[in-house]
Amino acid sequence: MQSGIDSDLEEGPYYRINPVKGSARARAIRLIGKNKRVLEIGTCRGFLAEPLAKLGNTITGIEIDIDPVAGECAERYYERIVTGEVKLLNLDQYFHTGEFDCILLLDVLDRLTSPENILKKIRRYISGHGFIVVSIPNFCHGNVILDLMSGNFHSNRIIQQHPAKIRFFSLKSIAELFSEAGYDILELERVKRNVGLSAHTGTKERIPDLILSILKEIPDSDSYEYVIKARPADNPIKLIV
Repeated sequence: MQSGIDSDLEEGPYYRINPVKGSARARAIRLIGKNKRVLEIGTCRGFLAEPLAKLGNTITGIEIDIDPVAGECAERYYERIVTGEVKLLNLDQYFHTGEFDCILLLDVLDRLTSPENILKKIRRYISGHGFIVVSIPNFCHGNVILDLMSGNFHSNRIIQQHPAKIRFFSLKSIAELFSEAGYDILELERVKRNVGLSAHTGTKERIPDLILSILKEIPDSDSYEYVIKARPADNPIKLIV
């Protein structure tokens, strides 16, 4: 079982999530709430299926490739899972306009070449009172800046740890993305991680107190990941950052 930001994962057949923890997954569950029709894009191993189902939500998924654990989870908690890449799928073949109260994209947008196009593509499937819930890592976290300053940053390490990650976001670029795609940000939550550790090794760095204090003064430098609830808007209001 993983630790740190993913410490909400509890041992069990489907890696149950403790919704009182502060991870991105736990925050997403709270933002979705109860009795929603949910489309989860990128189901992975079905981490959120059981806790969402227990809250009375009905869940449909889209996943490129379903592993055996996710397959067992799908049988129990998902109404169905569509197999394929969301950017390539003709979603009209599977869903109708306004079918879902919530579309969930956790750690998905930073793995897409054109995330704005996907946000535009899924809009029509959101109900009139519906919304999306998204998680996006903050590339401007203080520990990434620390690695850059100390000469320890290597892009190949990111690729090795997260081979599908191809886009990197700050809060400002996230606000621009949602505005351009036609969404108002309703809620924004921050998953915190202390500044002063290597972003890649997780070990404490030897840095002067002055440098560390400056890093900590940078806005959102301790925000490791953002969890966002947003709704479609004809004239979106850009988040001021």
